Amino acid sequence: AGLVERRRAGRDAVGSVGGWDDVGSVERFIAGFRAGARRASPSIRLLNGYSFNFSDPDPCERIADAQIAKGVGVVFDVAGECGLGALSAARNHRVWGIGVDQDQSALGPHILTSAVKDVGLMTYRTIELLVQGRLETGGDTLLGLREGVLRLGRVNPRVPRRLVDRTLEIQRAVASGRITGIPTTVGN
Repeated sequence: AGLVERRRAGRDAVGSVGGWDDVGSVERFIAGFRAGARRASPSIRLLNGYSFNFSDPDPCERIADAQIAKGVGVVFDVAGECGLGALSAARNHRVWGIGVDQDQSALGPHILTSAVKDVGLMTYRTIELLVQGRLETGGDTLLGLREGVLRLGRVNPRVPRRLVDRTLEIQRAVASGRITGIPTTVGN
C-alpha cells in the first residue's frame, strides 16, 4: 500500500492508528502492515499512533491528521469505531485509507482495501480445533492467513492489477509458510 501511494502522490510515509498499544491483535496488524510497507519500499517512513480508545472517532482523526501533515499517503485504521475518524481524515486530505475488521470499501473511493477478519470462520475454526482435541487452552489461539480467517477486502480499482496480483501472491506465500519471520509487535 505504501509503495502504491508513493508512486501516485510522491508521499514518503505510511501511517497506522491503533486503538491500544497493549492489544495483541492491534499490534500484529500494525506490525504486519509496517513489514509489508518496508518490503515494498525499504526507505519508506513509518508513523504510528495510538488513540487509547476504540469508540470515539475524534482522537483517531486527530492522530491521522497529524500523520498526514507529516507526509503520510496511506492511513491504516486499527481502532474499531475510533478508526472511522482516521479514515475520515484520509478522505478529507485525499489520501488512501485502509480499513480493518470488515470490508470498509463502501466508505468511499479513498479506501485502498481493508484487513478483514472473518469472525464467523474464526469461531468455526476454534470449535473445529476443540472437537478435534487440538485446541490448546490456557492461552491465546492465533488464527490468521493460514487458517483463512484473515484476508484483504475489496481492493480499490485504481490500484494497478500487477500490484494486486503481487500482494495476493505474497499473501499466499505467508499463508503457506513460504514467507516467515513477520514481526508480531511494532517494536520488532
